[in-house]
Amino acid sequence: MHFSKYLKLSFIVTPLLIGIILSTNYIVDRYGVFHGKKSGIYSYEPNTRVIKMKSLMNTCNDIESIVFGTSRSVAYRTNFIKNSYNLTSYNMGVSSESYIGIFKKLQWLVNNNCVPKIIFIPVSADHLRNYSRDYSTIRPLDLLRLDHPMIVNNHEYSTIFYRSYLLSYEIFLDNLKQGIKYVIGHNQKNIIKYNFSTGDVYYLWDKRFDTELCKKPDKNYSKISIKKAVYNIKKIKNISDNNNIKVVLLWNPSPLYTQIGHENISTFLSMLLPMFENIHRLPLSDIRLQDDIFYHDPSHFKDLLAKDVLLDNNYIKIQSLIDEIHRHRKTCVGDS
Repeated sequence: MHFSKYLKLSFIVTPLLIGIILSTNYIVDRYGVFHGKKSGIYSYEPNTRVIKMKSLMNTCNDIESIVFGTSRSVAYRTNFIKNSYNLTSYNMGVSSESYIGIFKKLQWLVNNNCVPKIIFIPVSADHLRNYSRDYSTIRPLDLLRLDHPMIVNNHEYSTIFYRSYLLSYEIFLDNLKQGIKYVIGHNQKNIIKYNFSTGDVYYLWDKRFDTELCKKPDKNYSKISIKKAVYNIKKIKNISDNNNIKVVLLWNPSPLYTQIGHENISTFLSMLLPMFENIHRLPLSDIRLQDDIFYHDPSHFKDLLAKDVLLDNNYIKIQSLIDEIHRHRKTCVGDS
């Protein structure tokens, strides 16, 4: 008898709880998966992959160029592109982007008749991500950095993507906290400013760090990782060539110790030579590359540096950049 009462109660309570979790996650939508986000200043990171892709498609006819890349690439402001190339642009820089991710986005854009004249691909000495995440093991925080299902075009992925977001208890608590803070007017520390109409993102933090020239970077990439990165860049180049899209490479102005400390980076650049002749870069002799005031943190450079990367006189032969890296390596004791 008692068991029967509990069973009936569970039939009532369980759907009710699921309904509360689902509706809260959908309505609050902290990460903008369902309703997007307005441009403004935020204390957290939304899913910019989803928001930016939707925004880009809405303005596609007015866009002549696209900046792809990681969270670093947002420093290449759309007005910088206008000044240097006289082109309208959209900044599709997103957190933890990979070359295969760029290829998939470009492929989807081409298939939907959103074909820019030029795409800008920033490359770095310490960023050669090649991963393609396992769809079956999506964790709540992964939803910040997973592409919109329309890009992946996989039914299983779409199901897991939306189910994970709508029914995630962790995200429910996150959304609930966000809703309560909004209602009570709780002041949170603003860290990021977004302009989703252009894709421009502004970081509102500054973390000091050591820029000692000859210190070693945290890790070096293997030649296998480099080959995978070059393989995916080649896929980007091929689809671009087939659709009359010019690809322009940008060498990110990371701290100088990062640029010269990765042993295999010359190999990476050399493998790009059959596909590309030139690259934009900030001269390695620029003293700002050794001053942390021009960086938000060790990984993210400020737009003052990015603006100068795009200058005409900083568009050089890739071989010249390789030689430049070798020369600066010699300044470190024990390097030759």
